[in-house]
Amino acid sequence: MPDVLLFGATGTTGRLVARALERRRVSIALAGRNETKLRALAAELGGPPIHRADATSPRALVSALDGCRVLLSCVGPFTLLGEAGVRAALEAGVHYLDSCGEGAFIRRLVEEFDDPARRRGVALAPAMGFDEVPADLAASLATEGLDEADLTLTYAFPTTASAGTIRSALRILSAPGRFIADGRRVAVAVGTRRRWAPLPPPVGPRPSISAPLAELELAPLHLRLRGLATYVAVGPLVDFGARYGLSSLAFLLRWGPVRDALGAALTQALPGVGEETLGGDKEVGGETTRGWWTILAEARHESQWRNVTLMGRDLYGTSARLLASGAAALADREFSASGVISPVQAAGRDFWHKELIDAGVSVETYEGRWPPRRVAEA
Repeated sequence: MPDVLLFGATGTTGRLVARALERRRVSIALAGRNETKLRALAAELGGPPIHRADATSPRALVSALDGCRVLLSCVGPFTLLGEAGVRAALEAGVHYLDSCGEGAFIRRLVEEFDDPARRRGVALAPAMGFDEVPADLAASLATEGLDEADLTLTYAFPTTASAGTIRSALRILSAPGRFIADGRRVAVAVGTRRRWAPLPPPVGPRPSISAPLAELELAPLHLRLRGLATYVAVGPLVDFGARYGLSSLAFLLRWGPVRDALGAALTQALPGVGEETLGGDKEVGGETTRGWWTILAEARHESQWRNVTLMGRDLYGTSARLLASGAAALADREFSASGVISPVQAAGRDFWHKELIDAGVSVETYEGRWPPRRVAEA
């Protein structure tokens, strides 16, 4: 019997994850709503079992999980479609992980499904791809030994995105996130706060705006924090918009027709959208780039401080690798965690550090007093 059922296998992320699971020699079955595409993907992978199921057919998904140890879901947007996979995993008594980056969905998992999962002995491990595995690792490294630190995470994303990523991103931006200030939760919408982020080269210092990203919900699951905030680095036009009306756009994005129309427009306008170009090299500003991304974690506690930077490329390939590695970890018969857990809680800091280094991600740490001192590089 297969160890992992990959739900949403024929989407952009799902196909990449299926190939990553095959490379790891993890036994899988495929589930999705398009049987023709499932058969084509199965033929490419050597014929794993296929099951027709979608977010409207939870019973079919429960049946497909018979004999499996893990459900890996790539079905998003998760605030709209993710619940079916969670409920199916709980009913079948199997561990669950997903590619979600939507803080509102993760918050709901914690509030509504943590206790049922613990009683069932099931782990719910959302956000096990990019961008929250590197962010959770960066947060853990930055705050090590700094109890109740103030933590700020800044993300610099590439412009390449799949249609599914765009749809999920618009849902993320439409809902306020929950920063932590002086130990208390504070609702913060996209663009309502601005700062200058000290990102390293080649990005360099950039303006950044508040963004309700998933690590706002994940980091407090295992870190004692006095403050927590997440920002996204932006260009001059978006920075200008943050001053004059980006919060109004976030309000408008709560309306489905507005969100759908903007998503369709961005899918057409952004460069490199579509699986045929994801991860492909492109000439940008005279340099060859392949989806470069950067995550900066800044931790402060009294006079102590530590900055950790993770930088990598091939966002979708890295995400697929992390999801496949996470699924293999949860499928291990020694795995025993339950309830809603962060990536670091699911597999450990050392595990993810090695996975990211093997994927070509650089990890740099600076700490102490001014001026900064580099203490580690990998």
